[in-house]
Amino acid sequence: MGIIPEGEYPDSTVVIQNRWQGPFGNGVVQVFAGATADDPSQGLVIVHWLDKDWGFVRGQRFLAPAKVGSLEIVAANNGTFTLRSSGGRTLTFDLRKLSFEE
Repeated sequence: MGIIPEGEYPDSTVVIQNRWQGPFGNGVVQVFAGATADDPSQGLVIVHWLDKDWGFVRGQRFLAPAKVGSLEIVAANNGTFTLRSSGGRTLTFDLRKLSFEE
């Protein structure tokens, strides 16, 4: 549980820097941070919702609002994720709202 440094992901269209996983709602959530493989300046977050037995339920991608580079999770607190971009910017992703916050 918590931030995991490995960036493994089963889809070659993205390059993942790290991920966070933990309980959220009625199951478990995995939040992956990185960038698209074809445009490393386009950061993204991918959320996977899992059931209580860690079975995949669904996933969704969220592109960063600006092309600031690949994203990395640096902190997670109660559904709010602080992300640092390879370009040096700090962004926040709200898991409850499923959106980046300014």
